Amino acid sequence: MASPWLLDFADDEAATGVAVGTGAAVLGMSMLTDYEAGMDRRIPMRTHLAVDALTGVLVAASPWLFGFAGRTAWPHVLFGILETGAGLLTQRTPSDGNQRSA
Repeated sequence: MASPWLLDFADDEAATGVAVGTGAAVLGMSMLTDYEAGMDRRIPMRTHLAVDALTGVLVAASPWLFGFAGRTAWPHVLFGILETGAGLLTQRTPSDGNQRSA
């Protein structure tokens, strides 16, 4: 969420919107996911990880989808790849054994 200011692209509305919007959505979804750090545990882990993988692909493609690739593509591509990897490679069952959702 802080990448637009840390990586100096906050003046680009589309690039900033993708970074901040995605960051806020991931944070909110994490708080509602049925895993160790979940506060309300309403979203099954499988759903969270599928959304992570799909969102990562969209974030990686966002510079071309929203027309800011000429200025600042690399942060979105990097974070998109990392998010997709997290969605595909993360353990699906919480280690604390408290998963309630299927």
